[in-house]
Amino acid sequence: MFLPQRTGGDDFGEGWLGTGFFGDQIFDPITVLKQQIISRLTGIDPTASAAWAGELPSAVGPAPLLPIRVRPRKRSRGARWRREVNTQFPREGKGFYSYEPSHRQVGQRETIAAFLEIAEDWADAHPEGPRIGIGRISFEGGGPMEGASHRLGVDVDIRPMRNDSREAGTDWRLPSYSRELTQELVDIIFANPVLEVDVIFFNDPNIKGVRPWSNHDNHLHVRFKRP
Repeated sequence: MFLPQRTGGDDFGEGWLGTGFFGDQIFDPITVLKQQIISRLTGIDPTASAAWAGELPSAVGPAPLLPIRVRPRKRSRGARWRREVNTQFPREGKGFYSYEPSHRQVGQRETIAAFLEIAEDWADAHPEGPRIGIGRISFEGGGPMEGASHRLGVDVDIRPMRNDSREAGTDWRLPSYSRELTQELVDIIFANPVLEVDVIFFNDPNIKGVRPWSNHDNHLHVRFKRP
């Protein structure tokens, strides 16, 4: 699967890799994006339907190629991980929306794949909403952001779940906060099959599986293990 990632060159540009169809079916871009990411991780050829059918039963056949925005690869001046923080998170899709600018939502390919899977699992459990609010991830190429984290493309901030389905922020001490939905979300994050979770920081003492950290009353900080 092809992703919006740096592929070479010195300037930003638009890269069109084609638009694909399978019979009369038009593929959902987010579904195709997730399939192509998983294809890259597993090494399975997305153009070979037999491979998909035999090794990834959940796939829907050969994945089409989509038009993407190509991010040129910067010359590396640091460690290998800087070159790998190159995959843009979508603005919205099944089960999620973004509340930070796009340039602050670039991560490693596996991080993006994991959260697309998490969002889809959440949407399957809650087809009428609410959706997950996705915040900071990293800058393109990684490096310093506010604080000491979000440098490697493996940290993702998300909003706690509300009890009124509004797509807005809340705090675990406010009446609008839903502890039940937030606990369910934490469980889904830990259960994702794409990338192992290292830690989730959040200050609600009644949420199982999280660790307190200063200034984490109004968002959960999910840190995955580096791929």
